[in-house]
Parts: sequence; C-alpha cells; structure tokens
Amino acid sequence: MARMFPSSHAPQRPWNRLVRPVQAPAGATANEPFTEDRYQRTFNSWVTGIYETTVDAKYVTANPALARMFGYESPAEMMAI
Repeated sequence: MARMFPSSHAPQRPWNRLVRPVQAPAGATANEPFTEDRYQRTFNSWVTGIYETTVDAKYVTANPALARMFGYESPAEMMAI
C-alpha cells in the first residue's frame, strides 16, 4: 500500500510545538524527593496561572501568576472575594 504522504510532507501536529520540558525551580536538585516544600516552590514559581476550585467555583488554591493575571496583589487577596 502506498504512503499517503512522503515522510518530508507529513502533516505537522500542532501540539508538538507546544510541549516544552519542565524545569526544576531554582535551588532544587534532580535527586530531591518530591516533598510538600518542593511542590509549593514549583506551584508558586510557574508563570502560568494554576488554581483549584470547589464545585461551587470558590478558589481553594491559586498561584501568584494567576493572581497577577487578574490584577490582584496576592492569591490570598484574590481568594478573599
């Protein structure tokens, strides 16, 4: 059976360009166990807004990037509303 596309003309998958390797936060080592402290450092250092909500759409947790995206000084200020 003939190939539909020659290998040089195969359709590009757009998600291949979106995937980037995750980098450890500053000060973390590759052998460091995944602890609560390491999780918090990673959560707080991401430049992408990350959050958790309840079923009622109330914020449980949010990182500083999300608060900045919505114009708040801190996640606590954003979640107080």
